[in-house]
Amino acid sequence: MHRPPLQGPPANPIMRLLMLVGGIIMLAASLFVGAIMFLVILGLAIIMSALFMLRVWWIRRRLMRAWQAQQQGQPADDAPPFTRRPPPGGQAPRRGSIIEGEYEIERERTREE
Repeated sequence: MHRPPLQGPPANPIMRLLMLVGGIIMLAASLFVGAIMFLVILGLAIIMSALFMLRVWWIRRRLMRAWQAQQQGQPADDAPPFTRRPPPGGQAPRRGSIIEGEYEIERERTREE
């Protein structure tokens, strides 16, 4: 099939008007879709930064409470594990404590024993 090469705008004034209207509609639609996408991405960025700042505030609050409790000599309940003091002797070990022990390796038993 032979197609003529693309030339300038059509000579028919009705076709020119339709192409102008179609071009304006396409330009408006692309600007609208672009603006919507920009607002969606901007909204996601704002939400993510707010969540990040909330997490930083939460961690900072816990560290400040632990530091104040340490200054007063009291253990902080919600302090991070690395800032808690070990429990005094005689109490059950808290979560995250190290338990020491010894073991002996026994010789293997056979079925006859």
